Amino acid sequence: PEVGFVIRVVSNDAKPAPFPDLKKAGDEQLVEHIGSGSHVLRQYAQRELLRRGEKPAFAAGLEKLAASDKPLAARVAAIFTLKQLLGTKSHDALLKLAKSDELREHALRALTDRKKECAGLPLKTFVEALADANPRVRLQAAVALSRIGNSEAAGGLMPLVADADPLVMHAGIKALVTLRAIDPALKALDKTDVKVIPGALRVLQGIHDTKVVE
Repeated sequence: PEVGFVIRVVSNDAKPAPFPDLKKAGDEQLVEHIGSGSHVLRQYAQRELLRRGEKPAFAAGLEKLAASDKPLAARVAAIFTLKQLLGTKSHDALLKLAKSDELREHALRALTDRKKECAGLPLKTFVEALADANPRVRLQAAVALSRIGNSEAAGGLMPLVADADPLVMHAGIKALVTLRAIDPALKALDKTDVKVIPGALRVLQGIHDTKVVE
């Protein structure tokens, strides 16, 4: 009465399956478990798989699972497990998966999940994603480009400061501040598209540099 209680409601016909012993599971079984409908099983299978380290069966199985017709949550789990397992060696597979409309936002995020592993990633893939019809993809592309840190992407990011989606607009502005995109922002002030001007001014406001003040 003083601290509350928990009620568990279970069907009389329910026959819950016992949780598998993951330490005894084979390598292929672990990959199958990452495709499970249970978030808990996916997470624990991922930890056991990563503990065992890089193996050919894991890389091939995870890539196949990510490209399968399994539920999206399982495919996303495969994407991030692949990245954590292989690091930069996963990039070719992830770039291929980024071509899928359903997986693009997740693959872009996984590719830049670790800042120290962003070197050498093709800017084109991320810059093209800035114009994607899906705002979630545009958002991840903006965040990814700020993590990559290459100022050559500033021109492609500038239209996002007037994006219809407020989260995308915010991510675009923050990315341009991170890239210290002074010249592109100043140039945007001269454009006839007045929608870009407020966002460009917010970019300049966030860059504390003598050139901006002058």
